[in-house]
Amino acid sequence: MTARHVSLLAVLSAIWGGSYLLIKYALDGYSAAMIVSARCLLASAVLFIVLRSTALAGRAVRDIRERPKWALILSTTAVTAPFLLITFGEHVVPSGLTAVLISPASLFVALLAPFILPSERVDRRQGVGIVLGLVGVIVVVGVESVHSLGEFLGAMAMVGAALFYGLSNFVVKGRYGSLAAVQTSWISVTLGGLVTLPVALATTPGHTPDLGSTAALVVLGVLGTALAFVI
Repeated sequence: MTARHVSLLAVLSAIWGGSYLLIKYALDGYSAAMIVSARCLLASAVLFIVLRSTALAGRAVRDIRERPKWALILSTTAVTAPFLLITFGEHVVPSGLTAVLISPASLFVALLAPFILPSERVDRRQGVGIVLGLVGVIVVVGVESVHSLGEFLGAMAMVGAALFYGLSNFVVKGRYGSLAAVQTSWISVTLGGLVTLPVALATTPGHTPDLGSTAALVVLGVLGTALAFVI
């Protein structure tokens, strides 16, 4: 790992960590579905500019037309389901706790690998490591962090989002290895934005959202989604 990789990882951690706080601010003026759809469509526009500048746009568009089923599966696991679960969950779960509850995503990759990829095996030592990792998340969160059924369900929504993130890794590895990361990212957010758009329109707030929640939503789409996916 080079110094550039470390720097990019640090920037990405800061962007994604801050995204959970931006979601909390955006919820003051928008519904969860509106936040997901808007951030995805904003990211789609930004990523399409990137694709056009690198002559990668045509291949990404053709892939959606040629493999709509897989494009939908990719979008569901990588964006639509986890984004919705996280945003709905943040109605009752603090943004700091959200970041912790999302952390088992890589552990879910290890847990699912033996069932999805025949070549993958988990030995006893690795199994103990996975269990310790999951227990560590529980210890960090603490039982006292959940005080009601709503908070428990919100926490489970975050864990569900982490599970979907883990599943998306296998979709990308198995079906999208020939595409650049920015192409698969554009496919994911574009379909995610379009799929959630009807619900977003149906849950439009009856008031004009304040400037703070709107600014949070724009930053979430441009930086927290588009730039993060580019990195």
